[in-house]
Amino acid sequence: MNALTPSLQDDIASLLELPAWAIMELKPGWSHDDQAWVFPERDAEGSVIGLVRRYRDGKQKAIQGSRRGLTIPDNLTQLQGPILVPEGASDVAAAVAVGIKAIGRPGAAAGADLIVQRFAEDDFILAGENDGGVGEKVGDSAARTAGLLGRSVRFARPPAEYKDLRDHVLGVGDDREAILAWYVDHAETVEPQSDPQAAVDSIPAPREMVLARNEFKPIPASALGSGEAIDFIWDGYVARGFITLMVGFWKAGKTTLLAHLLHATAGGGVVGGEVQAVKVLVIAEEGAGLWARRRDEIGIDDNVQFIIRPFKGRPQRTEWEGSVLEIANWVHDGQYDLVVIDTWQSVSPSPDENDSAKMMAALTPLHHITEAGAGVLLLHHPRKGDGTEGTASRGSGALPGFVDVIVELRRYDAKQHDDTRRVLTGLSRFDETPDEVVLDLREDGYHVVGSKADAMREDRVVVYDEILSGADSPMTADEVREQWPVTGIPKPGKRTVGGDLKAGSTTGSWDRRGEGKKGDPYRYSVSRKPPALSAGNESESPGANRASVPPSEGVRTSAVGRDTIRSNATGSR
Repeated sequence: MNALTPSLQDDIASLLELPAWAIMELKPGWSHDDQAWVFPERDAEGSVIGLVRRYRDGKQKAIQGSRRGLTIPDNLTQLQGPILVPEGASDVAAAVAVGIKAIGRPGAAAGADLIVQRFAEDDFILAGENDGGVGEKVGDSAARTAGLLGRSVRFARPPAEYKDLRDHVLGVGDDREAILAWYVDHAETVEPQSDPQAAVDSIPAPREMVLARNEFKPIPASALGSGEAIDFIWDGYVARGFITLMVGFWKAGKTTLLAHLLHATAGGGVVGGEVQAVKVLVIAEEGAGLWARRRDEIGIDDNVQFIIRPFKGRPQRTEWEGSVLEIANWVHDGQYDLVVIDTWQSVSPSPDENDSAKMMAALTPLHHITEAGAGVLLLHHPRKGDGTEGTASRGSGALPGFVDVIVELRRYDAKQHDDTRRVLTGLSRFDETPDEVVLDLREDGYHVVGSKADAMREDRVVVYDEILSGADSPMTADEVREQWPVTGIPKPGKRTVGGDLKAGSTTGSWDRRGEGKKGDPYRYSVSRKPPALSAGNESESPGANRASVPPSEGVRTSAVGRDTIRSNATGSR
């Protein structure tokens, strides 16, 4: 669901014959897929529980997974006088247009329970219709409502020449006092039945809902949209309008990575890719205390807001869907650009992660958030054994199959727990997502090392420097290889050593002499001058004069030794 453009505001105003500003008080949006306006419906507390489409031909249909609710204008508290309770959004917008306080019920015979919850103490008048149908039986609805409330309820219909409240407003014009006086003066009163249970029993049972039906509505290829560039929030990984799944192995640092990502969203930054300055909502399973520590240690600003452990147990599906619709409404109102759920299973209504059907039912409502314009990032636990490409996530394959981007976070070296490097493996619908990136956590955040090959080369550079620094005279590649330590970094092959040393000599990391021929092989020694910094090769430590070799194209690497990096890194995993 997207915000209404001025043109779409004018169109709905023309369709309903009402001022656009009054309609906008109901917070409608626009669905590109359905080519329809979308109006939110709320529970008695004002939280969104449903969305209703209104098409250009006047037809209306609730969105799949929605529950019917009340239509509550944003400026309700600014309006004065008795409250009218008509049917639907257009009648409420008409009332707002002339300054009448109104809340819409979902139908002539629906919403009695919500009305009771909303108006437990307040006075109101049920506004019926002259439609020749169930709308004329507003007295019956009033009787049921009175029985549930345990007190009298008033109801009235518009003058006979008008179908409903909207028609009444259009006929009379901007005469608030005359319209309101009609409903007050012509209101009838019903008293509660002697048997309150009879009122409950008289409420019609809910009809079989058709909201979950698949809708088949062919559209031509030319109507699919503009195919615009993807709007990435975290370059290559998280985008507006799409869902990303991040799977991090236990204590590998996925929440630490998330905290640094949240830090970067305050003013923009780089965490293995450019991060936009955005507003973020985090649904967190960890307590406020742990997030307060991360806030203070890493620096998380108030552009990030948290909902801590919203459910005290596994939520019911309706409870989950209502929460998602509420978040979608916040996104639609411009409050958030990114919604993070850490972790997915802490909010999922599905008790069985391996049940594909239940998993899909739990995931599908997230489209309300993406259609409202935000990106969604789900953090999830891995399976017990590390899976092959794209299968690391725990549970049904419906989860990784549903999302648009999969990011798998692993330790670079699982045997070295003090190694601060992490490997991000990406699988995606987008070409912009890197296949593999190695990140290194240092005092000032995450730095890109490059691919695994770049990281391995960086490790070898440290060993070359140690061997050459301890040599009494320049050494050949074979001699360097012979001096390779037995433990630690695996001994590379001859071609790899020769290539690394040759590449390092071109950047000034080492001096090279000899012709590279039989009888006069290349010999290397520690350079007495600082290495030249080529494009993509920088020294991360002022004054550091460690050996380096050029990384692959477009990758930045550090000349700092791995031991220095490890001692500088902070943050627990």
